[in-house]
Amino acid sequence: MSELSGKPEVLKKINTVMVLNLIRRQGPISRADIAKALNISRPTISNLVAQLLGDGEVIEIGEGESKGGKKPILLQINSDNAYVVGIHLSHPVTKIALANNVGDILARKDINTDTLDNIAAHLTEIIGECFQTAGLSIKKLSSIGIGISGIVNPTTGEIIHARFFPSLKGKQLKKKLKSKFKVPVLIDNDVYMGLIGQESVLEMKPSSMAFVTIGEVVGLGMIMDGKVFRGARHAAGEIGDMLINASQQLSEGFHAEGGYLERLLERSKQESILLENDQVSQYPFIIACSLFNITCMFDPERIFVGGKILQSTYLPVIQQLLHRMNPRAPVLESTFHKDDTELMGSLYVAIQILRENVSISGNS
Repeated sequence: MSELSGKPEVLKKINTVMVLNLIRRQGPISRADIAKALNISRPTISNLVAQLLGDGEVIEIGEGESKGGKKPILLQINSDNAYVVGIHLSHPVTKIALANNVGDILARKDINTDTLDNIAAHLTEIIGECFQTAGLSIKKLSSIGIGISGIVNPTTGEIIHARFFPSLKGKQLKKKLKSKFKVPVLIDNDVYMGLIGQESVLEMKPSSMAFVTIGEVVGLGMIMDGKVFRGARHAAGEIGDMLINASQQLSEGFHAEGGYLERLLERSKQESILLENDQVSQYPFIIACSLFNITCMFDPERIFVGGKILQSTYLPVIQQLLHRMNPRAPVLESTFHKDDTELMGSLYVAIQILRENVSISGNS
């Protein structure tokens, strides 16, 4: 990676994000190693680090081992410089976590979504409880990232459609939380949050990858040509609405809420089918069919699977079925944070908000 050409202020922000992310992943690390890893000149790195030290975002922790000269001073993120909240707003469970500037979770609460009436008020109350549990003042909150099951415009924070949270349609959730806490709030589709969170832990960034979450809710997030692919109406990846058995759906009828694949999966858990003389559970077969369609359409380099499916024994079966359908399909990989991928992605994005909303993998 090299220094980019363009407006100086934009360059500085981008380079700052690159430096912070490298320190977050590989720290403690020296200025010289940062310059070498990012292929950015040492004077530029020295200037950026000086500003980060002055802002309290990084700290010097002492000397490292010498490689034939003066011992380098090692840098790491100042974990006490900022605190963020990540929220995964989903059905049937919503997860809220408070973390420091390096993503260490200090407090967490999972709540039953079915008990939520005034969602903004409940979230406000639980955020306060998380700060109390961690022994911190709510005034130290720096940003909030929210992933919600639904269609979202992340640039404006507008919730366009949320089947489980129809009362949240519009921009009211972002406005209420931003007004209450006086901090930046970014709302995005939960699967995109998971996708970005999963990509953030990868050392080698694939040019294309898919994140599929399978549980009560089913969703897909895609990175194509190094950028998040959202579609013309921010609705790409709503595979819970996918039709697998079109003839059966014709007899049942169609409706605006969709969710055809999710309902089919729920019904199929106790059913089996005969496939090439093998008796196969219909549930993993339907999932394999869905993944087969995705590989045929997008041919991603890597596919990561998250959600409650990881708590079952289905993944090896799905892999075998998928390979029989499409031998070119990549091996299915479990996400790093298992069924907390969307929550951790929301925390990661909340931390990135502190970097003045510089675009990360096409995310606004």
